[in-house]
Amino acid sequence: MGITNPGKTETLSLKNTNSTMITMVRFWLMVTNLANWELVRDRDVYGFDDRNQKYMVNLSEGDCVVIYVKPKMLGGIFKIENRNFNGLDMKFKDGHYPHKIKLDKLSVPDKPIKVREDIVRNISIFKGTKRWGTVLMGRSLREITESDFGYIKSLMVD
Repeated sequence: MGITNPGKTETLSLKNTNSTMITMVRFWLMVTNLANWELVRDRDVYGFDDRNQKYMVNLSEGDCVVIYVKPKMLGGIFKIENRNFNGLDMKFKDGHYPHKIKLDKLSVPDKPIKVREDIVRNISIFKGTKRWGTVLMGRSLREITESDFGYIKSLMVD
C-alpha cells in the first residue's frame, strides 16, 4: 500500500482481494490563457509544451481538473478521459502544445467565473500568500486538494 504524503505527487493505491489496482482520484488546477481556453472548452483537449510534458506522468485517467484562465478566472471542471491523446491535430493560439490530454466536461459555466478575493481565501494553495497569483506563475499544472476541488465545483453550479 502506498500512502500519499502532503505536497508529494504520489498516488494512494490499494490492492483488493482480486489483485485489481484501485487508484485514488487526484485533483488538478491547469492554467491557460483566454484564447487557449476557448479551444480547451470547445474541443475538450488540453495541451502541454515540451518543457511541461514531464508533468503529464502525474496525471491519470479519471483525475479531476479545474481550468484556471489567466487572468484570474475559473473556466470549468473536467475529468481526464485520455492522458496520451494524440488523435487531434490542433493549433493553440499562443504556442505549440504537442502533448495533449483528452478531457470530459463535468461543469462549464457560460462565462468563466472571476476569481475574487473571497474565493482566493477559500483555496488552500493560496493561503498565507500576499500575492496569490505568484503561486501559479510559470506553471501549467498544480495539484489541489479534494476540498479545494469541491469548493470550486460548488462555484460552477448555477
